[in-house]
Amino acid sequence: MSEQDDILRQTAKVLTLRYMENLNQSDIAKQLGLSTAKVNRVIKQAHDDGLVEITLNLPQERTHTLEQRMLDAFGLKTAVIQPSLSKDESVVTRQVAKAAGELLIETVKPDSVICISGGKTMAQIVEEIKPMSFPNVRVVPATGGIQGHHFTDVNYLASRLAEKLGGSSTQLHAPLFVDTDEQRSILMEMRSIKEVLDLARSADIALVGVGSVASESDSYYDLRSLSGHQAETVISAQCKGEVLAHLYDEDGNKCAEHINQKLIGLNLQELNNIEHSIGVAATHSKVDALVAALKGRLMNGIVSDEDTVARVLELIK
Repeated sequence: MSEQDDILRQTAKVLTLRYMENLNQSDIAKQLGLSTAKVNRVIKQAHDDGLVEITLNLPQERTHTLEQRMLDAFGLKTAVIQPSLSKDESVVTRQVAKAAGELLIETVKPDSVICISGGKTMAQIVEEIKPMSFPNVRVVPATGGIQGHHFTDVNYLASRLAEKLGGSSTQLHAPLFVDTDEQRSILMEMRSIKEVLDLARSADIALVGVGSVASESDSYYDLRSLSGHQAETVISAQCKGEVLAHLYDEDGNKCAEHINQKLIGLNLQELNNIEHSIGVAATHSKVDALVAALKGRLMNGIVSDEDTVARVLELIK
């Protein structure tokens, strides 16, 4: 047996004793005739080499009181609220994304059509979903795409989600933003685009991110800049949020329509017409956008976190 084989065998023994038999490092050292420092180095190296994966199967307790208050306050069909177990926003967002994925699996039927938005939140949701087998499910983009951010692009995410669900996807070969009303009219009447958007309009489920537009660091402005458009002061001054890149004001009504009218995709009324229209928003940065979206009844389902929802409910008193 080679020296490398000896090292791997020793590592396997240490990891088995630590993580399967729950021995502490001191007991492992005694059992294997090693120093405690050596055991510690082996475990650390195993983590660095990707030999150890830690999965926390925490109880996904929904905060039922907050959920019921959201259902009552906004006439929602569905509200899934995750406990805020961390102050790290990336952890909270990941937990909410996992809950959104679980809700999607609970809602989907064998022949469902699902339309989705692009973006970072959607990318996390797709990542959290475990492989399933829904061979007749179809996933379709609800909007055009953005060049430059492949892993958050709506076409890539539709394809990836379909792969996770064991179904199929349809691609929308069109930009998210266009320069003129004329360009939009031409594109929206193109057969290849019209057929995809008609399929999205007939979806059983829509899963979309709820975005803030309060700061130029928000993802919406990144989409605008990647499309060759400059940020406009009217957006942050008059608008409270965006869904499917459509801007809306504090009451969930249309805002900055001269910008919205240059989008390729479903509009907010078409989103609202879908049987299960689920918005996903996590962390305090999304509070104002979420309040306005809920006031405007832009969707009939929501997935969020406990702290964010508590603040939403405070603001609508």
